[in-house]
Amino acid sequence: MIGDDGKMHVLKQHVDGPAREAISGLCSLHTLAAYQKARIILKERFGSEFTVANEFRKKINAWPKMKPHEHKQIQSFSDFLTHCEIAATDIKELEILNDCEKNLELMSKLPDNMINRWKREVTTHRKNHRSYPSFSQFVKFVQTEAEILNDPITSSLSGSRVIDSHKPQKHNNKALALLLA
Repeated sequence: MIGDDGKMHVLKQHVDGPAREAISGLCSLHTLAAYQKARIILKERFGSEFTVANEFRKKINAWPKMKPHEHKQIQSFSDFLTHCEIAATDIKELEILNDCEKNLELMSKLPDNMINRWKREVTTHRKNHRSYPSFSQFVKFVQTEAEILNDPITSSLSGSRVIDSHKPQKHNNKALALLLA
């Protein structure tokens, strides 16, 4: 159990930027009253649903378009979308994430090869359900793609040369002549 003096220390460690600045004067006071006041300030300034939703929207807008080889960035995007999905269960302003136009915006951040796979998912879903897939379905798609790209075993095969058995193989004629001689 953390004592009153430890609570402020832990809180201070977990905030930065404008939030840390807003409570900086209270951080040197290690009392329960200072801790409670700091929490009130943080909730009022940074914890309203609108403020949180707006921060998610800003981050979505600022997210760069990813390239197919940026596996870690795709994983980070997947993690961020998961955070959005969880937040959307409590924050009404994030219901917009289920809109197909917002999904197109999110989809545009993906590498082109993933966009094409998502388009297939959308087409199949629309044929079967006569509706656009939900944000949760998009999140699940991106999670699966990120998992595939970052798999510790199979991701090492991404640079490997795969031989297509249907294509005729080119042979070194000199080596072949020596073998046949």
